[in-house]
Amino acid sequence: ISVYESGSVRLVQLRNPWGNSCEWNGAWSDYSEMWNEHPHIKRELNLEVAGDGLFWMSWSDFSRIFTDVQVCAHSMSEKRSMF
Repeated sequence: ISVYESGSVRLVQLRNPWGNSCEWNGAWSDYSEMWNEHPHIKRELNLEVAGDGLFWMSWSDFSRIFTDVQVCAHSMSEKRSMF
């Protein structure tokens, strides 16, 4: 959905289209302590914690966990990102 970089922090925003109960729960997830350690990033990204399938994760976690990425060009009626 989106990417973010500030200094050494590199984040990727993803969305699980199949459900809201299966989101990332590691560093930079909705309830991660990383947001409290970096409140300026939380403000910049206007973080909204919701069961919407939308979540952030670090680039290092993303590149370690995912080996393939598929993109589906599909318009969504709901706004999912501020970009």
